[in-house]
Amino acid sequence: DAAADQAAAAANGDGASAPAPNLDEYKVLLTANKQLYLPGIPGELKVWIGAPEYQPDIPARMTAAETSLPAVGESATVEPYAPGFDVVPAETQCIKIYPAGSEVRFRLIPRDSGSFEVSANVFLFNSADCSGAPIPRTATSLSVTVDVDFWKWLRNKAGELGQVFWTALLKFWAELLALFFALLLFLIRDRLKQWFGFRGKGT
Repeated sequence: DAAADQAAAAANGDGASAPAPNLDEYKVLLTANKQLYLPGIPGELKVWIGAPEYQPDIPARMTAAETSLPAVGESATVEPYAPGFDVVPAETQCIKIYPAGSEVRFRLIPRDSGSFEVSANVFLFNSADCSGAPIPRTATSLSVTVDVDFWKWLRNKAGELGQVFWTALLKFWAELLALFFALLLFLIRDRLKQWFGFRGKGT
């Protein structure tokens, strides 16, 4: 069918960059992690552009925003905007548009804790490499909110440190008790000999 042909063309890269026949609009989907931790593993910002009948998987850990653009142009630039984060790569990315879907990804590295709006600006171009001026009236902006939790990380670390401290404390008391009983046995060794009838040589 047409959808299968579009997907195959996108996979092979053979002429799928042009808008599909009878395609009136592109779906634009922005996804990002709902929750990040500081410090912690970097998050991800993804922008997907494709035909409306396609739907990329959105993991439960991600939040999403969706809009549409006129199905014109062969390529698009994606400009991330994420205050409170270091974005890698930091520069605008150019992607060729395939009806089955084209995607660009950015890493989000938190710099501070709190709730932040993460967004991306998308511009369409008639060229295959995003050269020239963007097509008028086809720009769009999407945004989602990402929470960066420092205190949960701190609580987790406090719990880990507490467990380490408790283990060390138990070990310390075990060694202290062993030392105490060894000293006690040393001090009362003569009395123990009398109690249990031990005698040295020549006695």
